[in-house]
Amino acid sequence: MNLLKSFVVLVLLLASGTALHAESGSKEVIYIKSERFATPLIQKWIEEYKKVNNQVDIRIADKHTETKDIRMQLTTADNPKVEKNEFVNNWGRYALLPVANKESDLLEKSKVNEKTLKAIFFEQSIPEDKSKENKDIPVSVYSGAGKASFSPVFASFLGADNSEWKGKKIAGDDAFLINAIQKDKQGITVNSLNYIYDFSNQELKANIAILPVATKKEHKEVLEKAELNEVISLLENEKVALIPVGNLGIKYEKNNTEVRAFAKWILSEGISHNHAFGFLKPKQEELVAEINRIEKLELTSLY
Repeated sequence: MNLLKSFVVLVLLLASGTALHAESGSKEVIYIKSERFATPLIQKWIEEYKKVNNQVDIRIADKHTETKDIRMQLTTADNPKVEKNEFVNNWGRYALLPVANKESDLLEKSKVNEKTLKAIFFEQSIPEDKSKENKDIPVSVYSGAGKASFSPVFASFLGADNSEWKGKKIAGDDAFLINAIQKDKQGITVNSLNYIYDFSNQELKANIAILPVATKKEHKEVLEKAELNEVISLLENEKVALIPVGNLGIKYEKNNTEVRAFAKWILSEGISHNHAFGFLKPKQEELVAEINRIEKLELTSLY
């Protein structure tokens, strides 16, 4: 009897193991390459997509992932390089804001205009702001030296070269720029919205404040209040002076059915999580156009 029970248990274990192996083997693995600033949102997408499609295994690529295995990639350029077998959809936008330590003397200014921003952040190959008022303000400028840093974007936005940043360059992720100014009473930097807020309480991170940039009165009031949902709503719906906004996209293999399905889900469902991680949604008309593009791609793939 004991021998029979043992045999039954063994058969069941073997059957279970075979089923699990078959299930695992049937799943396609999709690796997504992303810079660190977007990985929390992408991880959220992966978790939510698994609830509606558990037949595909989506993972964030790491340094051990081979290039040939990457099926999707985050893009931050408005016109990324695309190969013949690739497709790009914009799923959101980033916003760059100048921020300072809460005790910075610069925050005592009623407004910081474009000329002042240039003089504060960049070397004098840009025409110098000769006003005594600005020269008397002590500042410690921090910019990013990492390959994925948004510092070059802000420099270009103000007509400067990335080599012209004053102060200290911080290697690695732009998150370290916030760490730097939190410790430096006169520290200032520029960073993406997703790095300047603490999303556990939807408030600015400890010991930092948004610089009072020269903009419309109603815009200035929203930025001074710094309530996350109001700031996101403002930046999504209006053009705010001295705050650059850029596109975020996904580049992927257009002939891969599972990859394409995930891309379509991101546009239809995944973007509902953008705000919770500090990213803007696309404009509605642009989102409709992106979904139409991917649906047209699906139709052409049938022939």
